[in-house]
Amino acid sequence: MYTPHSMTWYEATKSGTTTVWTRHEVQPVMWQASEIAIADKQGSTSADRASVYVPASSGSYAFKKGDVLVKGIVNDKITTSFTISALMAKYPTWVKIRQADYKDYGSAGMHHWELRGGV
Repeated sequence: MYTPHSMTWYEATKSGTTTVWTRHEVQPVMWQASEIAIADKQGSTSADRASVYVPASSGSYAFKKGDVLVKGIVNDKITTSFTISALMAKYPTWVKIRQADYKDYGSAGMHHWELRGGV
């Protein structure tokens, strides 16, 4: 698998009514982004989405729906003064995971995470 990119994964964990965000650096990955047109009642709008492939050999991860990915390695930590919304505003290439599938078929070198997300 060709994996020329890196990403920062913000893992969401619920603690009571609060969401705690844990930052992880993940490399290497394949980040494939696209822009799609979505037609709604008001007309046509666009939205970003991405498919991200993470080789299992990159590490042991537990990606899940609702986590946030930022393309590239960024050093920001989510706190009360720097929220996840501020992170999304600061970096143009981010997605919220909508689907996370672990593909463990074939040889061990083929095992990978397939993450799909959007804004």
